[in-house]
Amino acid sequence: MESDMHKKYKKFISIFKNNGKVVENYFFMTALQLISSAFGILIYPFLIRILGGESYGLYVYALAVTSYFIGLISFGFNFPGVKAISQNKTNTALKSEIVSSILTSKLYLGVISCFIFIILLFSIPFLRENKLILVIVFTQIIAEIIYPSWYFQGVQNMKIVTYVQLSFRILSVPFIFIFIQTSADVWVYALIASST
Repeated sequence: MESDMHKKYKKFISIFKNNGKVVENYFFMTALQLISSAFGILIYPFLIRILGGESYGLYVYALAVTSYFIGLISFGFNFPGVKAISQNKTNTALKSEIVSSILTSKLYLGVISCFIFIILLFSIPFLRENKLILVIVFTQIIAEIIYPSWYFQGVQNMKIVTYVQLSFRILSVPFIFIFIQTSADVWVYALIASST
């Protein structure tokens, strides 16, 4: 007679095998978060030493401002998009309609965000004084508009997202170490970070 522990082990293995795609996606999503965090932790001391607290703080401020606009653009589309795509994996026409609707909506919200950003940029003196770095970081909204990571999550293929983001992060490291030399290079860092 099998022991209770052995039965639980077999049940666990069975669940694991039957949900392999879910486990794979979870692994890749977790790996992506860990890699992003590790990348930040590894590069942070270098950036603080070279750029200094004030310049790096300016970059973080520009990133925070941009994050508000990214939140406006995403507008809660990602979770319903994942659900709709995952429920209609085989219906190509419906998937195409979902992707088109979400991308179009994000594009409209991106245009509205650009108008609001320009008004704020020229209305607030601090923003106007630092417009170069703010504009460079603001270009990150383009990725929010056109890169459908939610789609890959819905079709349960997060390995593509992980590989793409990991590749760009690794490629950015030499550029950071080569081109960031003084605190005045904060805009260069912003350009490298925004392009990845």
